[in-house]
Amino acid sequence: MEKSKLHSHPQFDYKKLKKTIHSFSFVMAETLESTQEVMNGREEEDEVTLCMEKMLSFVVPMALRTTVELGVFDILAKAGEGGKLCAEEIAVEIGSKNPEAPAMVDRLLSLLNHTLGGSTPSLLLPNFVSDPHGVSLGSSVKLLLDPIFYKSWSELKEAIVEGGVAFDRAHGMHAFEYSGVDPRFNQVFNNSMTALTTLIMKRILEFYNGFLHVTKLVDVGGGYGVNLKLITSKYPHIEAINFDLPHVVENAPVYSGYYLEFCIHEDMFESMRGVCLSHSYCNPAGVEHVGGDMFEGVPSGDAIFMKWILHDWSDEHCVKVLKNCYKAIPDDGKVIVVDSIVSMVPEKSVTAKSVLGSDLMMMIHNPGGKERTRQEFIELAEASGFSGVRFICCVCCNWAMEFHK
Repeated sequence: MEKSKLHSHPQFDYKKLKKTIHSFSFVMAETLESTQEVMNGREEEDEVTLCMEKMLSFVVPMALRTTVELGVFDILAKAGEGGKLCAEEIAVEIGSKNPEAPAMVDRLLSLLNHTLGGSTPSLLLPNFVSDPHGVSLGSSVKLLLDPIFYKSWSELKEAIVEGGVAFDRAHGMHAFEYSGVDPRFNQVFNNSMTALTTLIMKRILEFYNGFLHVTKLVDVGGGYGVNLKLITSKYPHIEAINFDLPHVVENAPVYSGYYLEFCIHEDMFESMRGVCLSHSYCNPAGVEHVGGDMFEGVPSGDAIFMKWILHDWSDEHCVKVLKNCYKAIPDDGKVIVVDSIVSMVPEKSVTAKSVLGSDLMMMIHNPGGKERTRQEFIELAEASGFSGVRFICCVCCNWAMEFHK
């Protein structure tokens, strides 16, 4: 006997997840046309209605977080091309014994479909589906909406009126210190950084070629070393040092002798192993993890890489780190910085909104943290002894820039 369909929804077609602009489109068998009240000949989307929509917009990321935590996106993806799942089947897959679960899941996905799936390209929601290595934007959703991070917002008003950093007021220490005393949050944080780094760095490496002539690269604040794993996969001649706080690198995985999977088709990989070795297409040295404090000093190299580091700190802190970097590189060396850049002209683009949102996140969670304008990066460079900054390329709201002596 056919299973009942909640809200008259048919089964989910996975093909739509990849190929249509209506991701997670649980199309109603009896289409319910959305109606709007008409008063005095105009749509009832007045100022109050628009304000209410903005006030309720917080439910979208909350629904997204719950959907990610339940693994619903991965469940839908596993249905495969042409696979179909109804809400009842999804509830079974997540292991729920709650009789109300199908209806609740249905309502979650209906909200996401209306707010995300119906007006965006098909590339949007699939980014929350884990790849074979478990990488997706879902890890970042979990971090941004983690109770530890979220509690900071409750202290924002007091931070503005009385001073201090909202995160510090909520937890008694700054975010990087907190990661060292809370193993669970530390894992959530680093999982997010690993996943987001993987997604962003792969794209940056398609456009930025500034690593080509680097022989020794130090990643300052490199977390688990994913940046260097990806960089040395494309540039295997590089000697790589991953530098971060001791409690971070002690949990970092070992990257040793991995191969350039990006340049070999999957079906050829096994047969090409010998060729890779004979032509030095692997990095036998892997990535060396070094623990320390970037405010005290950094390992030397002919280039230093810093991604999403400067935006965490005040100008004073940034100058201190950059001066240490200046000392650690030769006269022809460079510091490669990846960060967002705030536009000097008001914009309504997706990029501008994303950068301004990140700027507010930095303000709430980090001491003096902020996104900067081009001029502010130039001023940081000059205050640290560098001759100037070259702005190379922008990928996914992130600029690759070079500080030269």
